[in-house]
Amino acid sequence: MKWYTETKEQNLVKSINANYPSISFGALNKLFRKKDIKVNGVRTNSNIRVYPGDKIEVYYDFGKQTINIERVYEDDNLVIVFKPSGIETCGEGSLESLLPSFFAVHRLDLNTEGLVIFAKNQKTKELLEDAFFNKYIHKKYLAWVFGSPYKNEIVHKGYLFKDSKKSQVYIYDTKKPNTKEILTIIKKVQGYNRTCLVEVEIPTGRTHQIRAVLSYLGMPIIGDEKYGKVDVNKALSLRRQCLTATYLSFDLPNTNLLSYLNSKTFSHQPSWIEKIDKNF
Repeated sequence: MKWYTETKEQNLVKSINANYPSISFGALNKLFRKKDIKVNGVRTNSNIRVYPGDKIEVYYDFGKQTINIERVYEDDNLVIVFKPSGIETCGEGSLESLLPSFFAVHRLDLNTEGLVIFAKNQKTKELLEDAFFNKYIHKKYLAWVFGSPYKNEIVHKGYLFKDSKKSQVYIYDTKKPNTKEILTIIKKVQGYNRTCLVEVEIPTGRTHQIRAVLSYLGMPIIGDEKYGKVDVNKALSLRRQCLTATYLSFDLPNTNLLSYLNSKTFSHQPSWIEKIDKNF
């Protein structure tokens, strides 16, 4: 635990971020949920204002605050890093905030780890954003799921509805009001007892698409607390989804200044790969 005395009137979240910038956005939200923040001796879980003289106590394990940003590739235009689970890609206290003056050109969910590209200048940012829009950049994910695909490769076409109030999405086979069309490609990599390792591509890339689609198809990701199976997660003592953006490749037009990346591929092994219980 650490504490400090506030020196000005401001939002509590901004105050904590200013005093303890190493606490990630996700970690701070968890502290509020657990009521591990006190203002003048009173626990609070709300986004309140604080004033000069207020005592702010933060019950956080600061011994674990260091985040090692692994750089998988870097040149004068961009850097590809491996984002750990539990940190946001963008926003206050995020991965982007730990890479000052760089621009994240795509995102991963808070609890999804994997490869993320950061541009080092505005021109590269624009080129990469255009490349993602035109699908010149290809991403692949690995997931450990409960269950198994009914065949070695599934091309699932469906529709996704995003409920922003609940921060949750729903999958349908037919088009409904306010849904968006999605395409998910799932390949079986390795089967075990009751679980399976699968590779996933999402040409449409919607919010929570992989997690929701796999759950909809009867293959929830192990460790996923929103779309997964509570009893399975508990049995395996996993509370973060075993889902990793493991692979990046480029297919840029020759006129693109970044086309030199076409000859390269980038990959990273999931941090959870050693936790796979082949007998479960």
